[in-house]
Amino acid sequence: MKQFTTHDIARICAVTIPGVIRWIEEGKLKAYKTPGGHRRILAPDFLDFLKRYQMPIPLEVEGWNKKRVLVVDDDAPVRQVLKRIISRIGSDIEIQEAADGFEAGHKLILPPNRSRSVKWKKKSGGCLDE
Repeated sequence: MKQFTTHDIARICAVTIPGVIRWIEEGKLKAYKTPGGHRRILAPDFLDFLKRYQMPIPLEVEGWNKKRVLVVDDDAPVRQVLKRIISRIGSDIEIQEAADGFEAGHKLILPPNRSRSVKWKKKSGGCLDE
């Protein structure tokens, strides 16, 4: 199960580490201590905390337990068959598809449900995010 350090929580919430420790000590954020005395926060507990205090939920927390499959094949009918087979395994699996390696790489880099426009520069020939 995914877990976070006080440093991770501070970075995600844009607060200080002492602020996170205060949340833990005040009982606002559930945590446990390692044998070495370091605090760890389980993903479900952090998610509950964010929801309770109506804080934004970042993708690294929101998607901690989602099962995802990326089906890559240049043949659309093959992709459809594979998607049907995978969906029978479990309805909780998020299935995406890509027609080639380039598209698959693009989908792996970008978080799910986020898109990025790509524009080609005429002078350099490289691509830039829009």
